[in-house]
Amino acid sequence: MNTKGINELEDFQNALEQHPKINNPISLVNIKNILQKRNPLLRASDLANLNIEVINTSDPSGFFRFFTDDQKSAIMTLSLPQMSTVELEAVVAFIDQRFAEHFDLNAYTLKVNGFAAVYTQLNRFIVNTQLNSFLAAFFAAFLCLFLFVKRSRIALLVLLPNLIPLALLVLVMVLWDVPLGVTTAMITPIMIGIAMDDTIHLMYNYKRYKAMSMSTVDAMNQAIIYTAPALFASSLALIAGFLVIASSAVPAVKVFGILCAIAVCAALLMDLLFLPALLKKYDKH
Repeated sequence: MNTKGINELEDFQNALEQHPKINNPISLVNIKNILQKRNPLLRASDLANLNIEVINTSDPSGFFRFFTDDQKSAIMTLSLPQMSTVELEAVVAFIDQRFAEHFDLNAYTLKVNGFAAVYTQLNRFIVNTQLNSFLAAFFAAFLCLFLFVKRSRIALLVLLPNLIPLALLVLVMVLWDVPLGVTTAMITPIMIGIAMDDTIHLMYNYKRYKAMSMSTVDAMNQAIIYTAPALFASSLALIAGFLVIASSAVPAVKVFGILCAIAVCAALLMDLLFLPALLKKYDKH
């Protein structure tokens, strides 16, 4: 509550109002503007002499508070529209940057509270943990394949077609400018499991026919003939289910459904086209 601090707060609030996502900031500056409309001669120095408790109780509903209970911090309330987590993080970063421009960081500190702060922290936590989950799922998938085929070279060959749908997802996200958020970060661990399911079915029958002393080409052809109808049916069911999710009005859920449907379709094509070609070429035993 000093003239310099009030003026800096006003400049800071005016800077925040320039952001298209920030609506109607409310702080001590609004009290100052109201009082100055009633008394045009009122200066910031006069406002600094007002009783903090009187200002803090100026809103009978208690919805907007202008100071903390210990009277050591000023409060500014911001209204934000619905947006993605990435956009929300950008808004918080914008607030931090404007604060650093208008205040001496040695004398003032900024703390962002409320839903925005919780949501951005939750987003970072989920993204980081889902990336770790993907690495764990990738390792587990390779281990399962190795135990199944008993040959590390073939296990790597079989794992490769299951990674291509994930690479396709990354490409689609880059082309469509889809940010990495809570929902999109969950896709990779889910998709590697779904893709591996079809691969295991195909590999099981391939090994079964190889055990009958068939050649690699004949064993794979028979495995595809036997397995392809089931793979088509299960993949179509999954795609239909994800397209239902894609009809959601929530943008993040809609994107999740579309990307999952694309990944399932790509996984089916890889299992029926790319994986057989790899094994026919490199599995000579």
